[in-house]
Amino acid sequence: MDEGRRFNRMQNQVLQLTKWIQQNQRIVFFGGAGVSTDAGIPDFRSKDGIYTKNRNKYPYEPEEMLSVSMLLNNPRLHFQFVRENMEHGDIQPAYSHRFLAALEASGKDVAVVTQNTDGLHQAAGSQNVWVLHGDNRRYCMACGKTVEKNQAQLDDEGIPRCPYCQEGIIRGNVVMFGENLDSKVVSGAIDAIAKADLLIVAGTSLNVYPAVSFIQYYPGDRFVVINKEPVVQAPGSLFIQAGISEVFQQVNETLALPVS
Repeated sequence: MDEGRRFNRMQNQVLQLTKWIQQNQRIVFFGGAGVSTDAGIPDFRSKDGIYTKNRNKYPYEPEEMLSVSMLLNNPRLHFQFVRENMEHGDIQPAYSHRFLAALEASGKDVAVVTQNTDGLHQAAGSQNVWVLHGDNRRYCMACGKTVEKNQAQLDDEGIPRCPYCQEGIIRGNVVMFGENLDSKVVSGAIDAIAKADLLIVAGTSLNVYPAVSFIQYYPGDRFVVINKEPVVQAPGSLFIQAGISEVFQQVNETLALPVS
């Protein structure tokens, strides 16, 4: 497809998405790693992703390095991997995060279901967020107290220790490999999807858990998939192959929401 036809096709797709947003009240946005890459956070499984780049760098596979068993049995190695690959400095919400918050503030019933743990949807102002894999809070495994990142005290092995009880290990409030998703979060996300008028799935290839298992609960036919890479047999009624922020910026040319 030549560039002119591709541009016209995308313009028509964005126009359709814009109309659906205008026409529907209950909107669910289901976001994968591609939402965070818009903000500068690397994904996991692309050719430049965290897992791909670290396959042969450590004595274990990246998935094992981020497992609960590694945290418990070899915390030094686990936290070395986290420091070298999972801490990204001062990351700010991308346009896509801020657009969704503005859409909710405009009066739409917007629910965000995210596989990301960076807290950027909440930082942008979204109120109704279901975090499937946890969030960026840190807490002590011994006393349970919440600990800010700058409060953690590293021991001689680089393991973050609790400043309150002095002994407990500080871990992220994330779902590690080998742990189950929070049942209340799962139920809330499914309920939101089941009641949605419009479902927008973005930044995920739709071929990994839990995306496929969640979207099956959507009963409607206004289903949009936004992804930079092709999606094999996209089940959506509308597939837009583009960046998420790029698409929402074009949508907002019509909606004119005050995106900060």
